[in-house]
Amino acid sequence: MRSRRVLSPECHYEQLEPARRKARGPAAGSIVVTDVLDVAPELEFGLAIGILAVLATAVAAIPPAVVAAYRDPVRILRVA
Repeated sequence: MRSRRVLSPECHYEQLEPARRKARGPAAGSIVVTDVLDVAPELEFGLAIGILAVLATAVAAIPPAVVAAYRDPVRILRVA
């Protein structure tokens, strides 16, 4: 039987850490652009870049998923 894990604030913090790390890239890019050009990018531009990145990732994941869906998992995982 599986033991139940007690949810704590640390658990939620650990789950959000990858998202926080990914958010640091665009934030650093905005800081560099602001420093170099002396003009801050608009909030809408940052949101559009984030949405574009999510959509591009989703679209890029579709062809491999379709190929994997039609393969026989037993044959793929079989070892010589």
